[in-house]
Amino acid sequence: MPHLLLKDLPRYECLLEASREFPDLDPSATEVLLHLLRAGDEAFRVLDAQLAEHELSQGRFGVLMALWGNCHRRDEREDCWLTPADLADRTGVTRATITGLLDSLERTGLVERRPHHVDLR
Repeated sequence: MPHLLLKDLPRYECLLEASREFPDLDPSATEVLLHLLRAGDEAFRVLDAQLAEHELSQGRFGVLMALWGNCHRRDEREDCWLTPADLADRTGVTRATITGLLDSLERTGLVERRPHHVDLR
């Protein structure tokens, strides 16, 4: 879903007119913000299309990036693991959501779950 729910952006002149009624409105800043939001929506549209070609969602991609980032920050590849709770924290989703994301990534062979070496969970 787009973040900016406007099909057509208002012209600068309209923003300038609105600023007369709402003096705290900065027409230039508002115009820039609207264009940034539109660009962000387009970037997410392209990202979603690219991810879909690989049967990924933004959520699954985020999990893979969190895992990849953790592995490449460590010297020892064997220590390259995160618990589901760690992943939920790093990706900003609930533990229930991370379980579903991990299930789908595991089904497609993109991640592998292993017992923790200390508590075996």
